[in-house]
Amino acid sequence: MLCNMEKEGEHTVTIEEFMEMVSPKVLNRDPGEEMLKVFNVIDEDGTGGITYENLKKISDELNESYTEQELRVSLLIVIKFLNLNSY
Repeated sequence: MLCNMEKEGEHTVTIEEFMEMVSPKVLNRDPGEEMLKVFNVIDEDGTGGITYENLKKISDELNESYTEQELRVSLLIVIKFLNLNSY
């Protein structure tokens, strides 16, 4: 596919082509390992927990415009979910 693009001088990839290229790599990943990676990125201070400050920093880095209330509510929802499911 990439060879065809180079030959034809095409510089775009359609969503279908993207999915065809990326899907095998994504589907072969271990979900638990991927979740741990994401957790560790958010828990950048290495405390073993995710705080409002962690969420705020990652939100700012991704240029997402969440309010303080939205971030705090998101954190509370996760905490309630974990308490209800006894994790």
